[in-house]
Amino acid sequence: MSASERVRVAVVGAGAGGLVAAAYLAKAGVHVEVFEAQAHVGGCASCFTIGGNRFHAGATTLVGLEPHMPLARMLDELDLAVPHHRLERAMAIARAGETIRLAQDNAANAARFERTFGHAFGAFWAHAAAVAPRAWSLIAEAPVPPKTFADLAWLATSREAWALLPELLTTTRSRLEGFGQVPREGIELLDELLLVSTQATSARTPALFGAVGCEYLERPLYMPHGGLGALFELVAARVRARGALLHLSTRVDAVRVHAQHVTIEANGTTTEFDAVVLGLTCWDAARLVHGAPRATFERQAKRHRDAWSAAGGYFVVDDVFGDDAPVYTQVVLERPMRSTGARGFFVTVPPREDRSLVPNTGERTLTVSCHTESEPWFSCDDSAFRERRSELLEEIEGGLRAAIPALAHARVHARHPATPRTWQSFTGRHLGRVGGLPFARDLRTLAYPTGATGSPHVVAVGDTVFPGQSVTATAIGARRGALALLAHFARSA
Repeated sequence: MSASERVRVAVVGAGAGGLVAAAYLAKAGVHVEVFEAQAHVGGCASCFTIGGNRFHAGATTLVGLEPHMPLARMLDELDLAVPHHRLERAMAIARAGETIRLAQDNAANAARFERTFGHAFGAFWAHAAAVAPRAWSLIAEAPVPPKTFADLAWLATSREAWALLPELLTTTRSRLEGFGQVPREGIELLDELLLVSTQATSARTPALFGAVGCEYLERPLYMPHGGLGALFELVAARVRARGALLHLSTRVDAVRVHAQHVTIEANGTTTEFDAVVLGLTCWDAARLVHGAPRATFERQAKRHRDAWSAAGGYFVVDDVFGDDAPVYTQVVLERPMRSTGARGFFVTVPPREDRSLVPNTGERTLTVSCHTESEPWFSCDDSAFRERRSELLEEIEGGLRAAIPALAHARVHARHPATPRTWQSFTGRHLGRVGGLPFARDLRTLAYPTGATGSPHVVAVGDTVFPGQSVTATAIGARRGALALLAHFARSA
């Protein structure tokens, strides 16, 4: 087709979902323009620099670069190679003065959990490892949750979908307790692990996704050279190389959906496109979108009035870590933090060999992140906010020194707090909401967002679209959205 005949698609948001969708569309020959309000790409999974030190923005890990995994297949489809470190000793859990080092060996991990929390917990962990690979396979290919008769027909003829249905219809907590009695400490640990991966506790997370949330801790984990943000800088470069336009520091003021096209209003200019990909949360889309799809986002936002934000801190400390130190540690606290209400936090310590992430010999950077409610951080006055922010840093530093023995007497060279206000400014998300929607009740009632909006010209992607949450899951959803648009264009040709 000639340049004048090319389909034109706008992508709003250059996070993981928006960039992956843009890459698929640009590869197919579509004219793509990406609009990003911030000066950087990657959204919640980006990196930033303060005082010469490069930090990961939040608690984000990368799994699935093995050839058979969905993310690796997508990168291959996009002709994208990602230089990376494979993290052999990637994950640990620190609790009550004890550190549990997870291996890429389910039997060893299940045995360790059985010694710590009893037979039931160990048996549950082994069960989760058996369910999770099947769940990933189904998630990557199946129309889940189903939205049309064709979707239901697909699932009705799938043996694997029927086999996994009981895991969707029961909760992770019920599945755990089905193996026997579990001590309170085991349930609290599981809840903290699932809050990172599913945004919900074990009592609310369907067992199918609880299994995925547990099993990913045993998978090989990877760190792109330059940090996770470097992955999306590579995707952005590939998008540009295929002729797409990437407008950074360009805030979209309105997306107007018409019968046969959409218009994007940004920086005082209105531009017409054939379709739009929205890499936005449902709350932000409900505010920006005008036209029939707005009702879809308003329903989602109403259904999820409450959502998590994040708080934490960025630290530069003495390099007191051994060569085999884990890159990621989930710290489980004995009591909730006063500043956030969280029972734990997630720590990222980049590998020493990546000098772009560890520029000064003898020092290491730490990113610490935990869940918190958004509203209290915005409703308080400036004095109360500053006091709470200071308490946040004190609690994190105290928790780090207690949970990670190597840090007990380490010098802290720099510390920077992060609150929901920080996240709102850094990502542009309303109230700093991060991490997507909880994998909870909506999945069992088939009401979880799929990316469909009621208009063939509007597709939603991102971590509030199923399968949500992780980089891999967000990329799967973005691929689905892009392919759905391409199929629509093909039918309309």
